[in-house]
Amino acid sequence: MKCRCANLDAPAKINLALYIVGRRPDGYHDLVTVFQRLDLRDEVSVECLEGGDIQVLCPDGGAPEGERNLAHKAVTIFRQKTGHSTGVRVIIKKRIPAGAGLGGGSSDAASTLLGLNRVCNFPLERGELASIGAGIGADVPFFIWELPAALGKGIGDRIERFDAPSGVYLLLNPKFTVSTGWVYSRLKLKLTRSDENSIQKTLNEKSCEIPALLHNDLEMVTGSEFPVIEEMKSRLMELGSEGAMMSGSGPTVFGYFRDPECAAHAFERLQTESRWSCFLTHSF
Repeated sequence: MKCRCANLDAPAKINLALYIVGRRPDGYHDLVTVFQRLDLRDEVSVECLEGGDIQVLCPDGGAPEGERNLAHKAVTIFRQKTGHSTGVRVIIKKRIPAGAGLGGGSSDAASTLLGLNRVCNFPLERGELASIGAGIGADVPFFIWELPAALGKGIGDRIERFDAPSGVYLLLNPKFTVSTGWVYSRLKLKLTRSDENSIQKTLNEKSCEIPALLHNDLEMVTGSEFPVIEEMKSRLMELGSEGAMMSGSGPTVFGYFRDPECAAHAFERLQTESRWSCFLTHSF
């Protein structure tokens, strides 16, 4: 068997808006969110092997290896769907912090599916890959479609293109992880909530200005347990961010900068003075 390999970037995401619409019978939550893809990225290599083994390796750490990694699940489901029994080695070079609200694990799984589809001569259409991805993680379909920004509905798996202005984002991570399941388990839904269509209409009206979009129903949950969330937001605003918010279930906070020079200055300040991990990124 001829050995084939695909090398892909696995970008991070932030949620510019995140509204929880309701709780589903299966335990998940319906939501409306705006995803924004960033140029902070992991590197994923997918290689076919002789035999039938699945290997998922993270040589530099930063994520679990083997069956505990979502990429392993991606390979398993892909092979079940297509009937391909080839062995697969996935090597992930992590740059996106894990458990940070940036979608790193989901992005790695999506890149694994895209890479495996490539080395197997494209047996599946992109929509089929997105359907597989939804069974792995709610954020995976967004990364499968490779859009710069998108509106996500349902559990986040129903993806539509969304036009958002480009910009510079400064990410602050407090160097600890937060379980998404833990955050959702503590969420107290409001008695009244607008439906998906009315929220989408509001988002479309605000789409030309990033600061006007910013909203996260999960921030109150994570922020009430970890005061550092508000501390990081306040520091970003002090350094010239036009808007700051927690991404996803956290704990990473991002600041939006229209001016790249202002963002670079803030990045330099935070690198030297803060105890947090700092990432200077750009949207696609």
